[in-house]
Amino acid sequence: MYVGLDIGSTNIRYSFTSNLEIPTKKYFCNTFVKNGDAHTEIENNICKIINLKNKIDGIAISLAANIDRQTWKIKTWPNNPSWNGYDLKKHLTDLYNIPIIIEDDANCGAIGEYSKLKKQENSIVYITLGTGVGCGIIIDGKLYHGEHGLAGELGHVYIDNSNKTIKCSCGEFGCLQSMISGYSIQTNYNLNTGNCVSSVSDIINKANFGDLEAIYYWQDIKKTISNTIYNLVMLLDISTYVIGGGISTIIKDFVLDIEKDVNKKLSKFQRSIKVYESKLEDNSGVYGALLLLKKYIEDDKNEKSSNNQWT
Repeated sequence: MYVGLDIGSTNIRYSFTSNLEIPTKKYFCNTFVKNGDAHTEIENNICKIINLKNKIDGIAISLAANIDRQTWKIKTWPNNPSWNGYDLKKHLTDLYNIPIIIEDDANCGAIGEYSKLKKQENSIVYITLGTGVGCGIIIDGKLYHGEHGLAGELGHVYIDNSNKTIKCSCGEFGCLQSMISGYSIQTNYNLNTGNCVSSVSDIINKANFGDLEAIYYWQDIKKTISNTIYNLVMLLDISTYVIGGGISTIIKDFVLDIEKDVNKKLSKFQRSIKVYESKLEDNSGVYGALLLLKKYIEDDKNEKSSNNQWT
């Protein structure tokens, strides 16, 4: 029996499976309970889930944090800084002494989505829109980590330094995350219009009912997402993009609009791309983490170097 967990600052999605060949089809979700202490939060959130089964043979974790790939300690978690520097892998190894993999949530999401597309695609970019903005990149079938294991920090790309409305979780103004994450879309709208909507869905509903403020605002959001993908195309020359994360199900009706907008800009270069909505929706992180665990265990059995590298 194996467990896959996708740990964000708001929710923990998880699944148990006895077959890593077909990781899982049944998912669950718990609210992440914070108290400001990493050890206690791990016990109350992660271990509580693992201990639902009498025996677990492997743990796969998708985590919304930067990880030191030499020590496996958490470098930084902007949305939950009490975990900064904490050795999550040691904590769990001391308790369970079984195979454990930990990977960035966007990278796990990319692996999950790639597994659904790989018969037709060799390289993809997975963009996750939720509490934050993340990105997982697979090039020629391999997960791209970058020199320091931090590739894909799309949410912290500078877009507009003059935008002082919302400070990003990293402490800076003008980051993409402060514009198109779920929280920032809602908060910016309320600040700019004087309204008090409680979700991104509320803004879309207002736009669908002809509210001009909501229509213009949502057009700007779609334009920002389109421009982001266009810039990624120019940088990476990758033609397949998947949009996932917590608000992807809300904006799925606009994916075709985003694709058309990007391709209109690309037409002068005589090329085009495809933009897909997530096939696994909120569960791509769990699915991808379990696929990584499968590879980790296979590599270990084959006495190969197990470095959590997806191939």
